[in-house]
Amino acid sequence: MSQLWWVWDPEIRELPYDSAQAARLLTRLGWIDSDGDGIRDKDGRELSFRLLVPTTSAIRRQYARLLQEEFRTAGVDVQLDEVDFTLFNERARAGRFDALLTTWNTDPTPSSGFPQIWTKAGFGRSNYGRYFNPQVDQLVDRAVTSAMNRDQARRAWRSAFEILNQDAPGIFLFATENVAAVNKRFTDVTIRPDSWLALVRTWRVPPDRLTDRDRVER
Repeated sequence: MSQLWWVWDPEIRELPYDSAQAARLLTRLGWIDSDGDGIRDKDGRELSFRLLVPTTSAIRRQYARLLQEEFRTAGVDVQLDEVDFTLFNERARAGRFDALLTTWNTDPTPSSGFPQIWTKAGFGRSNYGRYFNPQVDQLVDRAVTSAMNRDQARRAWRSAFEILNQDAPGIFLFATENVAAVNKRFTDVTIRPDSWLALVRTWRVPPDRLTDRDRVER
């Protein structure tokens, strides 16, 4: 859940990072390294998948290599499909990938971005993995139609997020931390997280803090 959203709730359970438990689950499912090459296998098949990455994003390419290394330590072979952004989008929308590394920018409310990515309404749009849980769709519809009743909408959104975390159709790797620096001369500074300069007109510089460049001849 994005901290930009008015429904932000720090009590929402996050998926824990537990590589040891992941290894135990793979072993329990019969994926073991039977030939000692470092990659788990089962019934003659190696545990391997391809990760779709756009070449236009240096950060995502670097992150893809980090993921590749981490999966390797777990005995999973990850092959990188690095393609230009146009082909990346084409393959993503067509579902022609095993897994993909993408980003998610959102508005201050989940009612626009969330349905596009995590409901059936997003098929052919941004729901690249074709994730569909009827219960999530129903909760999202209820949350959107209850927009005037914030408590009811908040409960519906929370339930939808909890189910999404349980289903784990995608793994949220990180959220960037944005930092704004404002000169100490300014007072009445309010910064909206979704649009930093939206309220800049309300900022003030007291007379005793004015510099020459602040003074305008009238």
